[in-house]
Amino acid sequence: MNVEGVNQALLAGEWQRRGVLPRLEALQQQPLVFDVDFGLQNLPTGPGVLVIRGARQYGKSTWLE
Repeated sequence: MNVEGVNQALLAGEWQRRGVLPRLEALQQQPLVFDVDFGLQNLPTGPGVLVIRGARQYGKSTWLE
């Protein structure tokens, strides 16, 4: 689909039409992979310091909760 056709489809609210969002269509063919392993299934109960580090927005706080 050319740029003009994409723009017309988006203006009409037809974002689900084939060819309007080709990358979204390509994602539908990909398997869902979300495997996060921090290497620690349970928090330790003994004394000490536990350091949690990693990239921003990676789920560190959620994992601790």
